Amino acid sequence: MTDDPLGDALGKLAFVTGALREFELPHAELAPPEFENSFAVGAAVRLEAGFVVVSVPLGGQFEIYVTGGAILDVPPDNKLDILTTCNDTNSGWGTPACFLHDAEDTWSILVQHKFPLPIVSDLPPYFRGILDSVASATVELSEKFAEAGLGGRPWTWEVENLKRLLIKSVF
Repeated sequence: MTDDPLGDALGKLAFVTGALREFELPHAELAPPEFENSFAVGAAVRLEAGFVVVSVPLGGQFEIYVTGGAILDVPPDNKLDILTTCNDTNSGWGTPACFLHDAEDTWSILVQHKFPLPIVSDLPPYFRGILDSVASATVELSEKFAEAGLGGRPWTWEVENLKRLLIKSVF
């Protein structure tokens, strides 16, 4: 780690986006100045099943996160059913994990996989598999929430949503 957490995180992000270019995956960098006062930098990645955000936390060691937004603006009046659905889903998955992110601004259901940065270069097919599995799991969980009638709305590829997902991915 350096005395420049933003510069360090941007260097790690450049490493990740280099791999995304090698995979020929469409992506958009999420980094200052677009998102001033952020706690992470990242890249939103379009995949066949949807999209994910790859996050590099400022001040982090070697971890990165791949996060998918399953449901945005989940109504808080059904917390037990929401948590039960997440727990039931997690019991059937090895990884990634889904969880309720209950922030003050909005509740969301996220799918996430955390792993060490060297996997990006040491095991590129595994990194690509993580991207695809999080995106697929996010779609599966979105459908499960819709079937259960638990409310909320889908995450969309819009700058404000991508910014929110980046921030939620590290908090």
